[in-house]
Amino acid sequence: MDVATIAGIVIALGTIAGGTLLEGGHLGSLAQPTAIIIVLGGTLGAVVVQFPGSVLKRALRDLKQVFKPLPLDAVAVVQTILSLANEARREGLVSIEKEAGNVADPFLRRALELAVDGT
Repeated sequence: MDVATIAGIVIALGTIAGGTLLEGGHLGSLAQPTAIIIVLGGTLGAVVVQFPGSVLKRALRDLKQVFKPLPLDAVAVVQTILSLANEARREGLVSIEKEAGNVADPFLRRALELAVDGT
């Protein structure tokens, strides 16, 4: 699990608890089942209304990456970028179009495709 994810959860829960205590409330009041149902149900309903089903399915499928991110070989990514940058500098940006389609990282592949397209 990523340290930033853990830190974000701790900060969020800490600020909720701190705000409640500063206003003179009790931490036990945050655990009322009725309040939890209203907040979570309303939030879920708003999300379902806002996004199409295909996006919601993909979001649920990708949710596990929040807690267990995909491994990233930063050295390999940098080497790929340097190699493609050198080729683009020598032969022009369009010359990397075929190689950009073969890049394993989907984010980098899309970025390269957009660069080749001039977007």
